[in-house]
Amino acid sequence: MNLTRLVGSCFVALILSSLGLAQSEVCALSDKQQHDAPAAFDKLMPLFQSKRCFNCHGGINPFVGVQMNGETSPVQPRGTHPELDKGENVVVFNPDGSENVTKTFQGCVTCHDAGAFQSGKWRLAPFDPDMRFSIGTSGIPIASVDICKQVKKHGRVPGAAGFIGHMTDDNGDTAAPFLETAFAGTMALDPDETDRAADDLRNQGGYPAPITVMTRGQAVQFAKDWIADMGGKFRLPDECGCKEHHYALRVLAHGLMQMGGMTWNLRFDGQGTSFPEIPLNFKDDGTLSGEVMAVPVTDNQGSFPLVSCSGERTDLIKVVVQGSWQDITPASQQPTSEPPVPPQYPIRVRLTFSQVQTNAQETCSTPLGAFSGNSRETGPLQYPFDLVFPDPQVNQAVAVDWPAPVPGWSGTVRGQIIEVAGSSP
Repeated sequence: MNLTRLVGSCFVALILSSLGLAQSEVCALSDKQQHDAPAAFDKLMPLFQSKRCFNCHGGINPFVGVQMNGETSPVQPRGTHPELDKGENVVVFNPDGSENVTKTFQGCVTCHDAGAFQSGKWRLAPFDPDMRFSIGTSGIPIASVDICKQVKKHGRVPGAAGFIGHMTDDNGDTAAPFLETAFAGTMALDPDETDRAADDLRNQGGYPAPITVMTRGQAVQFAKDWIADMGGKFRLPDECGCKEHHYALRVLAHGLMQMGGMTWNLRFDGQGTSFPEIPLNFKDDGTLSGEVMAVPVTDNQGSFPLVSCSGERTDLIKVVVQGSWQDITPASQQPTSEPPVPPQYPIRVRLTFSQVQTNAQETCSTPLGAFSGNSRETGPLQYPFDLVFPDPQVNQAVAVDWPAPVPGWSGTVRGQIIEVAGSSP
């Protein structure tokens, strides 16, 4: 009867309810990286919300008072540009749909032409709504996680290395040194234009003004820290490295034994329908682990000719997960120039059921009457299963056969990776 006790304990009535839902990649960071990366990015937010960065990335509309898509822009002016007369074509597009930066900002370079910008390279970040740091044209900053996703997806030079390059020296673009100009606060204006702008915008804090929330060196270091906490690369899903993700393994196991005219179909009732999900702990070295104690209540029924038996048993089962994931890389890896990438390697899991203890009560009916009995036993029954998730995604499920421990046995064990709420390590 030991077999039926263990099977009853492992027959988890957890239907894979999330099947059919849209899947996203599992974020290939360790638990520590999951915590540290968003915290590191948050250190950059005061910079991104400062006037020099925020205004460039959608915080202002310099074409105030002109028409956009047939309607006058509702954005309140942060300074006036009366000499800009662009009519309806506020943003000029190329035939392929990309923004024609030169034509869009051709009226701006008359004033914003100091220093290296004499070559006429002055511009704002693209007007694409997906690349703004503001909520639409409201001038209100979007959330940290949304700016983080933009940084990952829309860098002019892609990848983690491109972002560090942008924060260091605009990736060596000496003809348009926006970062240097932002920290200096000159807006690429000549001295006479600087005085005009400061007077023009006096009621809004005074322009131009240098960045004071952090030094340029601090900004570069915060950027490097964020990249290091992601193992040197941008990963999918988009929010990976921008917010914490935590995962668990959901298990479904079922066994059937037919032997000598008797059938054991083991199922759960009551609390047995809620098998604990197994939280997965991902470590920096790429290993993973998890462990729960399950206390299901099961019943079973079987019959021989003229004899039928039924019973209820409570089992204590230890469920252990150990595995590895090669996609998790240490912070020492050099930053890459790849755009965000999906997982490249499978998640490999060894799932082990270990019977700790069982209490059973069974009754058999025979032509000679009914007979009942109680038993209390301890392990050491143990069954291991190897699960491989070849393309790790949330809600992805894989199944393996349960090898036959006795003649007449058939069974299946299924595991599913799910995303769960979790606290910082």
